[in-house]
Amino acid sequence: LAGPGNVPGYTGSPRLGDEDFAFALVAPTAPVVGLVIGLSQSPSPCGPCTLVPTPDAIVFGTGPFALPIPCATSWLGGQIWAQWILDTPGGCPSLPGYAVSSAQRFTIVE
Repeated sequence: LAGPGNVPGYTGSPRLGDEDFAFALVAPTAPVVGLVIGLSQSPSPCGPCTLVPTPDAIVFGTGPFALPIPCATSWLGGQIWAQWILDTPGGCPSLPGYAVSSAQRFTIVE
């Protein structure tokens, strides 16, 4: 769902060892159902909306949702995708009552 407030944001920094990294939604234009977090992308188009992240984790509620980044070099360069689900019609025939926000990709740095 396009809109200036439907932009995923974050606090902290997507870097190794950051225990304060968390996802937030700037200013949603509809009630928030939850957040889809993926460690990769697998776009699933549905009408005018596209769910971008693989649904590795789905958390319900408005957030913010913490995702402490471990201080493990295996995470370096890894990507995290985030996209919010909103309780408003988005034009998807299979999920007519819901829409998704813009998606955001984070790359983990040192």
